[in-house]
Amino acid sequence: MTLRIRKTLSSNLALATLATACWSTSALALDFPSIGLSGNYYGGVGYGGSDIEPRVNESGYTVADSNDSGTQLFFGRDLSARLSVEGYYSDMGAASLASDDGPSGRIGYSAIGVSGLLYLLGGGGVDSLANRSGLNIYARLGGGRLNNDGLGIEFNRKNDWHWSAGFGAEYNLSNGFGIRGEVHNFDSDARVVSLNIVKRFRIKKDDGSLPMILERADGLKPASDEDNASAKKLNGPGIDADGDGVNDRDDLCDATAKGAAVDSNGCDFTGVLEGVTFATGSADLTQDGSEALDKVIQQLKENDEVRISIQAHTDNRGPAADNMELSRKRAETVVRYLKDIGGVDLGRMSAIGYGESRPVQSNSTEAGRLANRRVEIKIVQ
Repeated sequence: MTLRIRKTLSSNLALATLATACWSTSALALDFPSIGLSGNYYGGVGYGGSDIEPRVNESGYTVADSNDSGTQLFFGRDLSARLSVEGYYSDMGAASLASDDGPSGRIGYSAIGVSGLLYLLGGGGVDSLANRSGLNIYARLGGGRLNNDGLGIEFNRKNDWHWSAGFGAEYNLSNGFGIRGEVHNFDSDARVVSLNIVKRFRIKKDDGSLPMILERADGLKPASDEDNASAKKLNGPGIDADGDGVNDRDDLCDATAKGAAVDSNGCDFTGVLEGVTFATGSADLTQDGSEALDKVIQQLKENDEVRISIQAHTDNRGPAADNMELSRKRAETVVRYLKDIGGVDLGRMSAIGYGESRPVQSNSTEAGRLANRRVEIKIVQ
């Protein structure tokens, strides 16, 4: 007696084509900002229950027990605020089969494949794309190879390929650890409901040089005539082609704006502090935010004569008064970190919160809101 447990390949392709069309339509309806998440990988492991329903058709077998325990392993990468790609392996256990005129047995199921994950809520796009902090709701679609093992029973598998779909929810902490609850379907044969532990991390390549984390911005505060005169006196006679107060022989940045506030090398590092992020809705720095500020500390130590202003901004979601308070607390958090961890003199720094009052892009798109949620540093005199 032989049991057929898989549908034909043509049926697989029809269902996969329909699901892919629905998936593509949903994806195009959402804004996918090209946010740099380079190096943002993750992995995890899960355990749960499986429901396995092999199609016994007219084989003479009946499914005596379709429930078993299941385990999952996965490894993926976040591609944008909304999209991730993930490889998975799932062991779904086995279904027990019975027959009136033949031997009983079990059919085991396991799957390996790749899925795309579409984050429909949260997605870390609020404050911390680096680790998808907070609550995230997602859907998945993918495919791969479905394997079966016969334990005391013969079976006939029509093909090895499967499509998979599912949905789930994650809650991630700012340190990259999180919990994921998920329903994952494999064709119409099997599904697993699991609870998973997730860890996001970065793979960094260090060439020994200090990354440039501060972008130049417009609106630099010009130095006073007295400051420029003092700078020229200290530098001695020479040529200062860009008029920033630093002679060309000492100027490492020879194209700064005339009168710009610069450090001793003739460079301004006024602008957005890239990578300084906070947990969603709070003033708590993420791990990546702390690492970005460690680089700021190094630059400030190399230029211990400059005074700075830390200025925090938000997007327009939520009450304006709450956004103003949140931005103030975030600016103060950065100043405290630079003082407590880096030993930067508090007298060199000030903290200002502007809330949603100074957007740099439209708040009508997620990419614009992301740009507006920023922390800036400005050299003051």
